[in-house]
Amino acid sequence: MQMDVEVKCTRPEHPTIVDDDEGIISVVLRGCELSGWCYDNDDERRVKMQRAHAYVEGWCDAVEKIYSGFDSLLAKGTS
Repeated sequence: MQMDVEVKCTRPEHPTIVDDDEGIISVVLRGCELSGWCYDNDDERRVKMQRAHAYVEGWCDAVEKIYSGFDSLLAKGTS
């Protein structure tokens, strides 16, 4: 059974964490796998899921920084 895990991100488009329940956790954006982890048991699964969450949180933080920089530049250009 495939499970998508929702991650809080302020931008509308962000990566999704997918656990296929067969030993693979993937981070996917627009149908492309950005990163992935394999696990053999539930303990490994929890550790790899934490890594996937950290990956997506880092992605969202970086995108937010990029957009806030653009927003700041645009605000300066219109004042």
